[in-house]
Amino acid sequence: MNTKTLIAAAAGGLTLFVTGGLVYVLLLADFFTVEVTRESANLLYIVPGELVFGCLLAWVLSCCGASTVLDGAKYGALIGCLIALGYGLLLYGATTIADLTYHLADAVVWAVRFACAGAVIGWWYGRGATDNGE
Repeated sequence: MNTKTLIAAAAGGLTLFVTGGLVYVLLLADFFTVEVTRESANLLYIVPGELVFGCLLAWVLSCCGASTVLDGAKYGALIGCLIALGYGLLLYGATTIADLTYHLADAVVWAVRFACAGAVIGWWYGRGATDNGE
């Protein structure tokens, strides 16, 4: 990864971290609490996890050539939803951690969070571009 992609990855990871905190801790904490949820979140694992997803999103958006806020948000929403929906369906089929409504709602949340991170990354990739496509 080049420097531009690493910065995009960090910006995306930070955006995912902040939006995750807003949704899972402040807005919908009661809905997303399940019996196996930790009493207090362990940021030692959450921060690197969000950075890993930031790297994935930055790399994919780079490969797609996303260089606008809108392109980043669209691709980000799609990627986030597909990751969460796939993983959620696997978890639902194999465990009793949460019901199907939980996993479907989580896929929507991931779509929104990844859309926000994708928008930031798309902006970063497109900054400095002129109106004539340069």
